[in-house]
Amino acid sequence: MKHFSAEEWSDYVRGLSPPGERDRMKEHLDSGCGPCRETVAWLSDVVRIAADEPGVDPPEEVVARARAIFAAPEPKDWIERLEQIAAKLVFDSQRDLQPAGVRAVAADSLRLLYRAGEYSVDLMLEPAEDSCEIIGQIVNESNEADDLSGAVVQIVTAGQTVAETETNQFGEFMIEQPEIRNGILRIALKRYGKKIDLPLRYPKQIADHS
Repeated sequence: MKHFSAEEWSDYVRGLSPPGERDRMKEHLDSGCGPCRETVAWLSDVVRIAADEPGVDPPEEVVARARAIFAAPEPKDWIERLEQIAAKLVFDSQRDLQPAGVRAVAADSLRLLYRAGEYSVDLMLEPAEDSCEIIGQIVNESNEADDLSGAVVQIVTAGQTVAETETNQFGEFMIEQPEIRNGILRIALKRYGKKIDLPLRYPKQIADHS
């Protein structure tokens, strides 16, 4: 189930949401989502109070503080609520043949390419002392203009998040992976209500078994 942000509900209660989006949000409320109903209730109160004080023009810094104070709290398990997209490994530099020159450039690195629905995730894993630097990019193959900035990228092991970052405007990210054996690289596309979980292999493990 997709949950909407406080900013989106703010537009909803003020009648500023696009017609199609407003219909989807109303259906979401009618489905009985408690947290979103609570958000709409207090935002409606804020709008009503603001309408009663048309002559008040507070400083911008006061408005910014108020927004921070009254921001709807993010559910702790919001990532777990996202729909998971199944991913398939389509390229593995340790198994697929490459030109000799390419192998010579990054003999210790590992490159992986995954497909998950309409998305592709390109990863380059560079081993370092006691850690591994992961450089990656997520792209919407059906719409390259899709803005994938701000997607949360995590490394999770045994249910614990050990590293976290976000994608930039190009869907790119860099994150450091501790030397763990059973890690998952998780990409949470919050605005689309979806997530992608990718199994991680430490490059040194490949070298040890080659």
